[in-house]
Amino acid sequence: MKSAVPILAIAAAGAMLAAAVQAAGPVRVGNVYYEDLFTNNTCGGAGVEDCRFYSSTPTPTDAYVRIKHVACQYSVTTGGTLYRAKLQVWNGVPGATGASVLKEFAVGVPTQPVPVSTSNLYTIDTETHFLVGAGRYIALQAQGNGGTIASSLTCGITGDLVPPQ
Repeated sequence: MKSAVPILAIAAAGAMLAAAVQAAGPVRVGNVYYEDLFTNNTCGGAGVEDCRFYSSTPTPTDAYVRIKHVACQYSVTTGGTLYRAKLQVWNGVPGATGASVLKEFAVGVPTQPVPVSTSNLYTIDTETHFLVGAGRYIALQAQGNGGTIASSLTCGITGDLVPPQ
């Protein structure tokens, strides 16, 4: 029976971790690690298309976020190309009335997509050191032409939390 208590404690900790992983929104581990899988998106129509994946909540108000890794997958219908991607910081929910881009930088887009069925798959996988202020929204905007960008694929970021000085 003495060994049952540590096993129960480990099982309880595992259950809490599993619940945290499944929860929506950003994941924060203390004042060290931050990740966000963007579940919201806005995508335009066919032709020149603008598609933006963005965070569901603002960054923490008690720390800055240093983005270290950006990973996204976009599917563009055959005949279309993805030609530009930008990591953006917004002062409000991206695309909402009154919200605007505070800063942005270009993210490399692969020149050779992977053909999959009736689409071309583009994978963006970039290391960076992009510092985002407290209480900001993060977005990854992609632009393509000649096809439609699927809105069902996801983007995400990982990084560190930096205390304000």
